[in-house]
This record gives sequence, structure tokens and C-alpha cells, in this order.
Amino acid sequence: MPKRRTHHILAIAAVFLTALSPTRAHSQFTTATSSTHHWLAVGFGGGEVIPTGNSTEGYRSGFQGQAYVVVNLGILPELRFNFGYQRFNFKDQVLNSLGYPTAASGYNSVLAGIAGTRIDLIRGPVRPYLTLGVGAFNVKTTLDTSGTGSSYSPVTAAKSNIQFGLDGGAGLAVHVGRVEAFTEGRVQNVFTKNGFIKSTKQITAVPVTFGFLFSII
Repeated sequence: MPKRRTHHILAIAAVFLTALSPTRAHSQFTTATSSTHHWLAVGFGGGEVIPTGNSTEGYRSGFQGQAYVVVNLGILPELRFNFGYQRFNFKDQVLNSLGYPTAASGYNSVLAGIAGTRIDLIRGPVRPYLTLGVGAFNVKTTLDTSGTGSSYSPVTAAKSNIQFGLDGGAGLAVHVGRVEAFTEGRVQNVFTKNGFIKSTKQITAVPVTFGFLFSII
């Protein structure tokens, strides 16, 4: 093959590859973006619930568990829906104020459904974030009066009531593929109109949660 023709072929090939390179780069970017963005995740978590404020007068630390559904639309902060159970044990002085001084134990259990958002402060494998949400809380009081005399029934459960509240906090998440491990602390206020503790208008608590999310889409 003549040398001039060889040069022409190489020149045409170089122009062709140059023209294709932006398209190839865009294709690689699109592939990487679609593989790292996940639309839907589910997860679970659990930990301790620490009473704060006026709640420290009547409650001991409790425990809690959470189930999560997370929706990430990409252009907006992700939406997070969590459903949880919490339990706070009463201190002895609360049992006295409720009229059961010899009760073996008592506690408040809370079923909560919260809708909110999570805002990542930094993008990357390690992400500090903020959360904010509103929810409904079903608060129920249970007293264990077994063995306290014939005038008491074995178990007395006060009526439950549903109240609204606010939920917000901060956390740290670590991503590995489709799995995210996180730890967070939230400040939680449940507004009660006729609380079981007469001197307390709000149940204020800090749930500390350790959990995992798994991206399914």
C-alpha cells in the first residue's frame, strides 16, 4: 500500500475516533449514573430511646425498633417513611401518681408512623445528613398490677390515644454497593392533650438508632 494512502487512512481514522469520543464518554457517564442511583430502598433499625426534658421525671430509658421505606426521585431530597415501636418504662413515682403505688411495673408503648425527608450534606460513600418529619403516634399505657392484692386486676391497660408530633435529627450513613449502614439521633415530640402524667404536656424523647438500608430498585 502506498505511503500516502496509509497516511490518509490514519488521518480519517483519527477524525472518526475523535468524533466518537464525546458520545462514548457520555455513554459511560449515563451508565455510571444509572447504576449508582437507586429509586427505592427498604431497611430496619433499632436502639435506645432516651427521655429528655420533662419526660425524665417520669420515664426511664426505653427501646425502639423501626422499619423504613425510602424513595429517591433524584432531583429532590429523598422521601423517607418509617414505622416504629417504642416502649418507655415508668419510674416508681409515676405509679404512685396514677394511684397504683404497689404496681409491679408500668410502661407507655408507642406505635408511630412518620413521613419525612432526608437531606445529605455531602455526597459520597460517607454521608452526614439531616432528617425532618411529621407523624402520628398511638400512645398506650399498661400497668402490671399482678400480685398487688384482691382490689387490683392482674393487668390494667389505660386507653390508647393517637396524637401528632414532630421528628427531626442528624445521622451518618456509609454506602457499600446497594447496602447502607447508618446511625442517627432524632429529637421527637409527641403532643398530648390529656397525658397520663398530669404535669407533662409533651413526651419528649431522643431515639438513637443503628440500622441498614438495602436498595431494591
